[in-house]
Amino acid sequence: MPQRTKKTVSAIAAVLLSVLGQNAIARSTHALPADNHVSVTSSGSVQLHLDLPIGQNRDVLAGANVTLVDRNGVAKKYTADADGVVELTDIAAGPYAVVASSGNVYASTILSVHDTDAPQQAPSMMRMPMAVVNTKKLAPWMETFVGQLSKKQAAQLGQVMTEIEPEASQFGYRVKLREGGILEGQLVSILSDDHSNISLADTEVILMQNGIAVGKSYTNEFGEFHFKGVRTGVHGIVAAGSAGYATFAFEVVEESGLASESALGHKFVSYASADLTTTLPVTLVPPSMIPGVVDPFGSISPDAGLFQTPAPTLTSTGFSSGGMGGASFGGGGVVNGGAGGGFGGSGGGGIGLLGAAAAGIAIPLAVDGDDDNDAGPVASPSGT
Repeated sequence: MPQRTKKTVSAIAAVLLSVLGQNAIARSTHALPADNHVSVTSSGSVQLHLDLPIGQNRDVLAGANVTLVDRNGVAKKYTADADGVVELTDIAAGPYAVVASSGNVYASTILSVHDTDAPQQAPSMMRMPMAVVNTKKLAPWMETFVGQLSKKQAAQLGQVMTEIEPEASQFGYRVKLREGGILEGQLVSILSDDHSNISLADTEVILMQNGIAVGKSYTNEFGEFHFKGVRTGVHGIVAAGSAGYATFAFEVVEESGLASESALGHKFVSYASADLTTTLPVTLVPPSMIPGVVDPFGSISPDAGLFQTPAPTLTSTGFSSGGMGGASFGGGGVVNGGAGGGFGGSGGGGIGLLGAAAAGIAIPLAVDGDDDNDAGPVASPSGT
């Protein structure tokens, strides 16, 4: 084959691969992780297990407020028992937003409930990772977020899907770094594509480690983002944009996925590489469900920052070299076993505004009186 023809064929193949890859990514934004799928019991209930990293005081989980919001925005309230277990009763099949809050721990995600006679059976229990935050700052931010959404017509908030495609496997809130310490992520939206002009682009994503804001990125049109120079251990994610918001914690492991000793003296559970994903799914609570999940905070005055100490300086290619390793999750860290904790109660530095397509308010990571103190250069969705 002539050299010019080879180059032409290679160029065409590259374009096709790019287009097909982008389409696959676009479709995958609706595939909810298997970790988020549960089957309702014969009595019409599902168990939710709230979780924190090993070594963290789990007493805070007792009596946690949990709110479940259906696709129509109707909310139900529940209370966790002494072990952080919540019995979600009287629920039918369908997608729900679930938010848990107690003291300084908080998390949000999507729960897809299936009938007992569904073709693909899911467990009747789901674990939910909890991030340590300062709700005195997060609560008014959520209220502002809702205020922005309340100005929109229902059609502008998007339509929540009735049937949600599950991923084939669970990721167990663990993700493997790419070579060079690159953490890749992908937004997961349960909004229907029909008559929706809501974009995944420009969603602001904040990466945390040990409670410190170590990076910021904005998603591209397919909801992709990534960070460079990420260290292993427990991290937290806060994401917000026009397609919704998310807050949770997860564990980053090295390429090998082998067990390691944490700073607290606890070991992570060993994982084979095949069990680990290299793309972190970030499941968004959609706009139409958000008003129903603000109430768990109660009446809180915004008199404190979300975090308490300055963030480290970022470099243009990654994060600072400081920081301690994280701890494995209380549930054991196995697939559908452990998930949990994250923000160690410190951090900060002003983190800019949401993108033009987003809600138009900032994720509140700045300490009081320090809102103009930028945490440093940020990683773009392309990693540059």
